[in-house]
Amino acid sequence: MIEHAEDPEQFIQEMARVLKRENTLLLTVPWSARRHYIPHDYHRFTRERLGILLDQSGFDEIQITERGSDIGAIANKLTVLTLRLLHPEKPFDWIWTLPLSLVCLPLASRFLVAAHCADALGKGGEEDPLGYFVSGRQA
Repeated sequence: MIEHAEDPEQFIQEMARVLKRENTLLLTVPWSARRHYIPHDYHRFTRERLGILLDQSGFDEIQITERGSDIGAIANKLTVLTLRLLHPEKPFDWIWTLPLSLVCLPLASRFLVAAHCADALGKGGEEDPLGYFVSGRQA
């Protein structure tokens, strides 16, 4: 959610201010995700930047876990593309979107299955996750 804050440092500091001492902040952020809630989608954060933001705001016991892997990110992109192709903006666009969607649909389906299997087995690269789950305790 902090990708929607114009000033994420101030936003995290305010969360630290209002959170009771020794309580835990929980948040998720996207990494490999399409822009959303446009025009208020301002940032993407690495795990390193998230750690710095929480540390500088006085949190400790910071844990950052990847949500999904590179396989899930590919599955997500293929799914979004397939859905977009199946709902063209102009009726005439069906001429090119339908054949391409027929190629993408089985591929996206297979990648979705592969992503769930990879997550269950702890496989896939963590360098390009779908996002991060972050927790930190208010010191």
